[in-house]
Order: sequence, then structure tokens, then C-alpha cells
Amino acid sequence: VAYDARHFTIVARLIEKKNLSMAIDAYALYREKVRVPRDLHICGSGVLEGELRSQVEALELSAHVIFEGFVQTSSISAVLGQTLALVLPSKEEQFGNVVIEALAMGVPVIISDNCGARDKLVRSAVNGFVIEPDNPDGLAYFMALLCDDEALWRKMAASSSSYAHFSDVPRFAEAVKTLIHLGAIA
Repeated sequence: VAYDARHFTIVARLIEKKNLSMAIDAYALYREKVRVPRDLHICGSGVLEGELRSQVEALELSAHVIFEGFVQTSSISAVLGQTLALVLPSKEEQFGNVVIEALAMGVPVIISDNCGARDKLVRSAVNGFVIEPDNPDGLAYFMALLCDDEALWRKMAASSSSYAHFSDVPRFAEAVKTLIHLGAIA
């Protein structure tokens, strides 16, 4: 998909810890910063769906925020293939498997510093950006940056796939061997 046709994507359960209300506020701020804003696709379902839809309506963003509903794991790659950046602004996120999927697809990520995947998989300004989960202005800033700078996006997209191998099966097996050797697990 051409750079100009890409959108932002969130893949998450629609629950409090995923911090989607902040992401929607940030999206509204982002739209004010750029000349040609992109849509935001939210893939997921959960107890906050009605509340999030109401927030989108109140901000007059209904034509630009697309609720995709639950998307099967096998279909996530099709969504990510059309994505400018994955947004994962969680207040709490043990890891964030969707980060692996995004990087494997060559998609930069904008994630909170609370996401476990950030430690080994995301290098700020290399293959994504790291934000504070209580900072909608920061999220909006990085969304605008990727939206307006195709050269930066291309550089980060190329770097993204080079980090995907840090999460593959051989790396997992290597980590388990290390933990066994250290006596951390029996």
C-alpha cells in the first residue's frame, strides 16, 4: 500500500488498561497538527466499546475512526499491511504480541513505555517511538511526524523488520536455556 494511503492502527482489547480513550484524544490533537490527516482503525472488542464510540462521536471523528471489531489473528497481517504505524498506548502491557507482528510486517510502532516488548524490540526514532501513557500531546506529535515525513517513515519501516528476529522461536529457546543455566527455572 502506498505511503499516502496508509492509516494508523490500534489492535487491542477495548479495556481500561489499553488506554484507548487517551489514544482517541491524541488522535483528535494529531488531526489539528497535519494538513492531510489519516484515519485511525481500531481492531478489537471489549467492555469499553460503547464508551469509546461515544467519545469519538463527541469529538466529531466518526468519519475518521473506524471500529473494525474483533479481527482474527490470521487477518491481522492484512490490516498491518495497510498501516502507517501501530499505536499501543497501554497503561499496563506485559508484552504486546502485536508489536512482533507489526515489526515483522515492516510497520513502525508508537508504544507506551509500559509495554514489555519495548525493552528488546523498539528503539525510539529507529523503528518506532516510545511515549508516556498519560501524554496525548506526545502521541499526537509522533503521529504527525510519521504522517508528514515519508523519508522518516520509510527509514523506520525498513528498520522495523530488522528487529523482528528478536522475538522469534530460536531467541525464545535461547532465553530459556540461559534461564535454566542461571538456575532461574528448573
